[in-house]
Amino acid sequence: MQVRKKPVVVEAITFEELVAHGLAEIEKDPKRKSTVINGMPWSFEYKGHPITHENDNCYIVPTLEGSLHFKRGDYLITGVKGEIYPIKKEIFDETYEIVGKEDPDEVRKICIDLAYASMHCRDELTGSTPARIAVVGRSMESIVRKVLNR
Repeated sequence: MQVRKKPVVVEAITFEELVAHGLAEIEKDPKRKSTVINGMPWSFEYKGHPITHENDNCYIVPTLEGSLHFKRGDYLITGVKGEIYPIKKEIFDETYEIVGKEDPDEVRKICIDLAYASMHCRDELTGSTPARIAVVGRSMESIVRKVLNR
């Protein structure tokens, strides 16, 4: 049986972003300032998970599979249920794409292209042109956003 993974949007941060988060967390509590060594936070929490410094290029993160190394150059993913896990950059680049706010001009262009295609397509079996499809801009924009997963 072949299956396809459902598309979901997850959060990903870099090693440097995790360090910045840890420094910000420690900065909030003056008693913990001594836990910063060589500019690196020693231990802190990220999304409710304890993060521990192993060396200046590696943190230990708790995952569902046990403690794993999160190294410089990797990404740290927060899954759909709040779980965290490190992923190598090469695997991240092959598996994920960055999503963000859509460019309104991009959405409009896609809407126009889809509307044009729907009005000028031909039935492959009969060769006939289907009746024109009235497309309301706002409806088409919402469809395009869903298709783009944005």
